[in-house]
Amino acid sequence: MLGGATKDQAEAIKRFGYIYGEMVQIHDDLNDAMETPASPDWLQERSSLPILYAQIVEHPDREKFMELRHRSMDPICLREAQSILIRCGAVSYGIHLLLQKRKLAQETLNLVDFYQRTGLENLIEEVIRPVMKMFEAIGLEYPEVMLDTPPADD
Repeated sequence: MLGGATKDQAEAIKRFGYIYGEMVQIHDDLNDAMETPASPDWLQERSSLPILYAQIVEHPDREKFMELRHRSMDPICLREAQSILIRCGAVSYGIHLLLQKRKLAQETLNLVDFYQRTGLENLIEEVIRPVMKMFEAIGLEYPEVMLDTPPADD
């Protein structure tokens, strides 16, 4: 507000900040889960979003994941556990949440007229850029359809 924002603009920026913070955390969790060698999330047995997902969601490799998780210092075990994260949907779920948050952040910015919104929009795109590059690398267009489906409550 010291910069001249109205109360509505300041509230929208505050909401945007919360959403952006969640996006950064999801992005960080995905990166750490797929990092080689094992990141501290693996080594200190933290429950980041993908790891927690693989532990609590029913899938055929759940027990195997639980076993491998405790042996992540071994590169072969880590690679297999990371493969399970992909197969069980943990990585897809994280990407889905990122895309949902991106849409919510954009909608939040659209609620109020901002003279200079490009900087805020660029923050969102920096977090989303690796996801978009991944889609491009495998020959997929931006999955707009993913934005219309709410995440599961699991």
